[in-house]
Amino acid sequence: MSESCNEIGQKGKVLDVLDDIYLINVTVGDACGKCKMQGVCPAGKGRVLEVEKERVDDDLHPGETVDVYIEEKKGFQALFLGYIMPFLVMMAVLIIASSITGDEAKAGLFSLLGLVFYYAVLYLFRNKISKTFNVEIRK
Repeated sequence: MSESCNEIGQKGKVLDVLDDIYLINVTVGDACGKCKMQGVCPAGKGRVLEVEKERVDDDLHPGETVDVYIEEKKGFQALFLGYIMPFLVMMAVLIIASSITGDEAKAGLFSLLGLVFYYAVLYLFRNKISKTFNVEIRK
């Protein structure tokens, strides 16, 4: 990725270096420091990324600060898979189950089971999905 406005970047810190991967803790953005929900928001705690060594040009060492970049369109793809698609699955199952059963409680239960199924499928394909998100690390 080249430096442009078509990528999203955050600071990160190398936590550990394993055989074939780097563990990098992506720190929260500046906006999180001013947010009132910082204590309960999962984004406020940071996120640990596993980056394959072959994707990183430089040698990294634990404790080193790096910049982590991802293409903007991949960020939107992650947003879609993580937030929008589950909502659409839940609503579709809720509407279909409600029209078939006529019982709101059963429809709600089926919509939650639809979410469980969606996240199970997402988990099964996590390796394939993660290969589409090319993260670039810069010192």
